[in-house]
Amino acid sequence: MSVFAPGVAGTLKSVTEPSALFELARALDASENARNGANPGLAPKRNIATTISFDTGTIAIAASLPVATSVVADGSIQLVASDYLGAPYSDFVNGGGDLTSTNLVRAFAEMAQTLSASEKAVTPVDDQPNNVQVEVDFEAGTLTVSANLPFSTSTTAAGFVVIEASDYL
Repeated sequence: MSVFAPGVAGTLKSVTEPSALFELARALDASENARNGANPGLAPKRNIATTISFDTGTIAIAASLPVATSVVADGSIQLVASDYLGAPYSDFVNGGGDLTSTNLVRAFAEMAQTLSASEKAVTPVDDQPNNVQVEVDFEAGTLTVSANLPFSTSTTAAGFVVIEASDYL
């Protein structure tokens, strides 16, 4: 089981890594839609797609985010997801939990990498899931995230369907 600390009074509420990634993907997708709707004269931003399939029981996330890279003083490479939406669309309140990001785009990228790394930490190696892939293209300046997360559903007393990414770790 994965444990995720969302912090206090922040944007995120999820307490597992898969749920946090799904929550961030849904928020980023909604933010793109809000930005596009508020700016019909500008080219739309469509850097993320989130699809829920009841047939396959998966949440499919596909994202291509712009990134900036630089070489820091010690020779290591620093990679930073670029805030392609801008405020208020990328607003993110970090509640002081596990993530350190200060905007929605960076939080999504950070969570995708965190979940991917958690998959690689599963032992034995033969049991490692590979539901989240994060790839960087330094030449193109993009970070690509592909994820297929299992989910479960429930129904509230009022009849609302609740979809939650399953904690498969």
